[in-house]
Amino acid sequence: MQSFLTYTLERELGRGASACVYLAREQGKGEVCLKLFHPRLFQDSEFSRRVRREMRLMSDLSHPNIVRVLQVHEDTDPPALVLDYVDGENLETFQARLPYVLPEIAVLIVIEVLKALEYSHERGIVHRDLKPENVLVRRDGKVFVTDFGLAKMDNGTTITQTNAIVGSIDFMSPEQAAGDRVGHESDLFSLAVILYFLTTGTRPFSRSTPTATLQSIRTPSAEAPQLRNPKISAGLSALIQKGLERDFDKRFSSAREFREAAEAYLANIGMVPDLFNLQNWISSPTAFTLEMLRTASEQLVLNGEKALKENRRADLLENLAHLSLKAPESPAIERLTHSLYKLRTKRAVYWLPVLLVFLGLGSWFILRPSAKDESLVSPTPPPAVSEGAKPVATPAAKPAPAVGEVRFQVPENVEVYWDDKKVNPKAALPAQKVGKHKLKMTLPGFDPIESTVEVRGGKPTVVKVQ
Repeated sequence: MQSFLTYTLERELGRGASACVYLAREQGKGEVCLKLFHPRLFQDSEFSRRVRREMRLMSDLSHPNIVRVLQVHEDTDPPALVLDYVDGENLETFQARLPYVLPEIAVLIVIEVLKALEYSHERGIVHRDLKPENVLVRRDGKVFVTDFGLAKMDNGTTITQTNAIVGSIDFMSPEQAAGDRVGHESDLFSLAVILYFLTTGTRPFSRSTPTATLQSIRTPSAEAPQLRNPKISAGLSALIQKGLERDFDKRFSSAREFREAAEAYLANIGMVPDLFNLQNWISSPTAFTLEMLRTASEQLVLNGEKALKENRRADLLENLAHLSLKAPESPAIERLTHSLYKLRTKRAVYWLPVLLVFLGLGSWFILRPSAKDESLVSPTPPPAVSEGAKPVATPAAKPAPAVGEVRFQVPENVEVYWDDKKVNPKAALPAQKVGKHKLKMTLPGFDPIESTVEVRGGKPTVVKVQ
């Protein structure tokens, strides 16, 4: 076995661009984690200065969810850090153990990470390289954040390379991928990507090449997580997607806000921390999962009944949808759905107006040409001819086109079916036969609306929700 000072190196735990990490044992003491920096890198005086600053920075962090630095050896060859050894595994491997039917377990993990970020951000320290490998779960369920090696002070002092893209590409924020200013909002984005990974088993922006991945991070939105795991509720999806906002002003403003939102989500389904925590799940995962599903189902029924009593239809629908994920056989689903139907019938409220209010729109669904196309609705009549007047020859009218174009202007969540075929509402339908066509519009949680649209030749026929 190798040795370093008074430490015996037992086995390698990991290797990176700047250091090797070993499980080590100090003479007469227990196991520790020893981080030995590569000696060749210290030929660069600037690098040497940065690493020594990193070592001092890490030694100043003291929080229950951050791996503790025990000793700093700046003047040894090579320089080294001695840290607490966490007997467990990182989230990259731990994710495979998480239950598909209960993605809320991942939220419990992320809350612990947010506590660590809340502490470091309050001290002006941004991690900048949050990824599953840098979050450790001890065997008893305790969560730790490690490796602040790419950390940055809010005053602009960078511990590693400056003016360069650093960090793990799959979990980078858009501003970091673009080489722009990196602040605490970037850590929150990276953690939202980790939550996406924990709940779906996939990376939202990962592509076949690093360049394509960076482009994916900088441009389009991530696919909704429930499309990759149908057991993810609308509330959890909204939590993840808020963390993944491209504009950091639209993300959670702080680790505390993110944590409180995550805790509120769990509390809403009865996951009180005294009973439902990661330590209890680790000790008995099957029993915990079954009990949590039962508790969540009961709480969602109570939430739905309260929403029904208070005439909060949108909340009732959300709780019904979540209940169908947690307990699809629950008899309360049919009972609450029937109550909702009676309420809607009594008040003459149909699904589409409810949909529009739910989406923040304020008008009815209209099937008609746009205002500038009114000639399609009210053709101009021919001029009258007085008795005895000599008829005036008029040019023969051009035959009306046999086909027309159809366009849709509907919210993104609405699915459109044209003549029983699903169509992309963002694209126009060219060369549609003149005459009547079947239209159906659907939204999850609502009855579909069906209608007939008459297509005429000439100018486009527009189907609007305006």
